[in-house]
Amino acid sequence: MPVALGARVLVGAVFAWSAAAKLGRRSAFGAFVASMGRFGVPPAARRPVAIAVSAAEAAVPVLLAPAVAAAIGPTVTGRNSTRPLIEQVIATEAFQTVFQPVVDLETREVVGFEALTRFDDGTPPELRFNDAAEVGMGVPLEHATLRAAVDAASELPPDGFLSVNVSPALILERATIAAVARTAPRSLVLELTEREPVDDYGALTRALQGLGSVRLAVDDAGAGYASLRHILALHPSYIKLDISWVRGIADDMARQALVAGINHFAKLTSCRMIAECIETEAEVDLLMSNSGPAVGLLVDTGHITYAGGNPLAMTKRHAKRINHVHCKDVRLNVLKEARAKDWSFLDAVLAGVFTVPGDGGVDFAAFAKLLADIRYSGWTVVEAEQDPAKAPPLQYAQMGHDHLTKVFTEAKITIAQ
Repeated sequence: MPVALGARVLVGAVFAWSAAAKLGRRSAFGAFVASMGRFGVPPAARRPVAIAVSAAEAAVPVLLAPAVAAAIGPTVTGRNSTRPLIEQVIATEAFQTVFQPVVDLETREVVGFEALTRFDDGTPPELRFNDAAEVGMGVPLEHATLRAAVDAASELPPDGFLSVNVSPALILERATIAAVARTAPRSLVLELTEREPVDDYGALTRALQGLGSVRLAVDDAGAGYASLRHILALHPSYIKLDISWVRGIADDMARQALVAGINHFAKLTSCRMIAECIETEAEVDLLMSNSGPAVGLLVDTGHITYAGGNPLAMTKRHAKRINHVHCKDVRLNVLKEARAKDWSFLDAVLAGVFTVPGDGGVDFAAFAKLLADIRYSGWTVVEAEQDPAKAPPLQYAQMGHDHLTKVFTEAKITIAQ
């Protein structure tokens, strides 16, 4: 979950969604959009708690899992084979688009969507795009993935901008982005990637000015080639802070001061700041202490436990700011193994680190009593990122719903029907 210091900031949610058909040329939002829609509704005073089941989340690991390498044909290795491989990826469209919603922390509304490319053979995007650029195929690959992103975005909710990652080379080429901007059904934000240096800021500025209403974001400011000079020279509409700015910020006064300074710059220049990856309990506390009451908190019992935090303690500290609750359980034995072996988040999910309430180590009876004590009123969502081949979604959703119903009833919480 991203962090931001200041009164008006945007946050990129941690969910990525795509369709199952051909590994995704269409976006599938389902219950997620309905849940995000509820984000924008101020909690009414002392409403009964409603339990919702988020079935879409059970399918996330499958939708994000890489396809078999055979999807792009025989394996080829070595620099001499890179160009044919990239050409094959483009020709067979061996990639998919997933979307990450961008949420306004004050209004809790989805204001845009960032398009991200995932390759069917599991190659990390930054590696594939870097390889393509080295053999002169960077712009053609970006052209193909940009078109795919705009096509897939047609199935997103109609409001909100579409943010796409682009290199300086693609902006300078102009024709591709100009054509996309003319046909895109929503406003376009270009995220200037950190992969390549900018050799001529004047030429890049002139190219951007010729694109009309297209806005610019400096992606991962402070990482790679995305230096602070980008911000001063290009006057972007958005500044996105790399995770390196956020990680450890709770214990680093110098880092806090630097981010606060960038936030001040953003306010003075009518720019908006986006920061990534609030993951730990300390980072949540820092966000809450550096924002006003308009910024609410979504408590996710599973994610904060996964990050080494205590959902009960965090909920108690920020009781007045909580407007949404996700009830996810954690299999502690899998979590222990994931930490010992340094698994990625996705590998841990596929191994079954998450499950529904009552099937793991989170004490939901104590959590229910705490929600009753703080007089929480609003949605409580049953969720668990699990492989549906191992954990049938309907069966597990019902298990979680039944367990929450039991502990909520025991805690004398009224459940809306």
